[in-house]
Amino acid sequence: MVADVNHVRKTGNLPDMLAATVILPYLRMASRRVQRLLDAADYSAAESDAQNNLDGDDNVDFTAVEDDTATIGDLEAFLALAEGLNAFNTVMERSGATAAGITAEGVIGENTYRYLLPAEMKAKADDYRAKADVLFDLLGVDSDSGSPGPGISYALDPGGVEIDDDYPE
Repeated sequence: MVADVNHVRKTGNLPDMLAATVILPYLRMASRRVQRLLDAADYSAAESDAQNNLDGDDNVDFTAVEDDTATIGDLEAFLALAEGLNAFNTVMERSGATAAGITAEGVIGENTYRYLLPAEMKAKADDYRAKADVLFDLLGVDSDSGSPGPGISYALDPGGVEIDDDYPE
């Protein structure tokens, strides 16, 4: 993986209390998808660059990596966020200067958090997928090659063969 759990947290504005064990499966899934679509040598170079730029806490310092490495890291983070929203749906909005209002659903430290409604989750997931598509375009990769749509899980194997005839197209 190029991205790490810390990068997913920062990209999605997730709290530190959201355990790495909750984020990691979605990050691994995102990483596998990116690996499947990118040139193997390019992905390997980005992984090496990320490993060579760890900070004191063993997190990737994305301010020090090459542009393509940062793009791939952001791509993995956006895909992990889009796919993991149901599991992460605890603290997607913070109260304060940037939030529209304070709700009482949950208070953690000095911040008040609220759960996203299903329509808000879908909109946010679609937004993360759109951002990932932009990054795929920057890397010169066709993100539609075997990629799932918003309501479809991985119905195609990496070779593009449909796994189940009854699965939605």
